[in-house]
Amino acid sequence: MRDGAAVTRFLAWLDREAARGKLTEIDAVAALESFRRDTGLLKDISFPTIAGAGPDGAIVHYRVTTQDQSRRSRRASCS
Repeated sequence: MRDGAAVTRFLAWLDREAARGKLTEIDAVAALESFRRDTGLLKDISFPTIAGAGPDGAIVHYRVTTQDQSRRSRRASCS
C-alpha cells in the first residue's frame, strides 16, 4: 500500500514536471526512487527502474544512462 502511495505521488509529480518539457528519463528514475525512499520502509530497489518514453518506451529492459537520456515532454511521457 505504501509503494502504491509513492507511485501515485510520482505520477502526480510526473504530470506537473513533464509539462515543462525539461524532464529527462534519469530525472524520472531519481524522483520515483526518492518517493519510494520517503516512505521510510524501502530497504533497497530490487532492480534498476526501467524508465523509457517515446522511442525508448518499447525497449525491453531499457536502462537509461547519462549518455543516452532524452528529454520528455508531457505528450511523450503519456504516449
